[in-house]
Amino acid sequence: MITGNEFVTVAQLNPGTVYTFSVFTLAADNTSADPVYVSSTTVPSKPGAITVMALSNVSISLSLGRPVDMGVTQYNFSIIYGSASSSDVSFNEITNSTKIQDLQSGTNYTISVTTVVQDGVKSEAVVLNQFTSKCEAFSRVCNGADHRPEARKKESRSSFRSLDLGDRVCFDCDLQKD
Repeated sequence: MITGNEFVTVAQLNPGTVYTFSVFTLAADNTSADPVYVSSTTVPSKPGAITVMALSNVSISLSLGRPVDMGVTQYNFSIIYGSASSSDVSFNEITNSTKIQDLQSGTNYTISVTTVVQDGVKSEAVVLNQFTSKCEAFSRVCNGADHRPEARKKESRSSFRSLDLGDRVCFDCDLQKD
């Protein structure tokens, strides 16, 4: 019981958890008024490590680390990404991995990931800056394979990967084919 205070701090609560408190007045004769119930959700823990699992010139695949100290609390991730030349895009992910697609080749993307729990309460963000691979169509020489148009006619297609970009094909040994 707390007396004479207008503000109360409740410590040692679990992150991302909904708590309901009963607040009531207690008279000198120990009678009380009907309680008022106040619910609040604590801020969840931020996501664990964000790891790039695969990278191409048009996509970034991420592993999203589980937030610490969340126990069995239900959560999802909110992901916002964008570049200097594009508007931010946001989406929610319920699993611990995601693939961001339809990106621009050779572009630096800022990716912000937060943990979201009930009532939309969000954690502090974990931020990652990542360039997509740069596609230099028909001009790559890598791992000893010459990918220029005149050379690719002589080479076995199995000596390198290709990525179909619609009106042109990008040959690049460092790209993961989607």
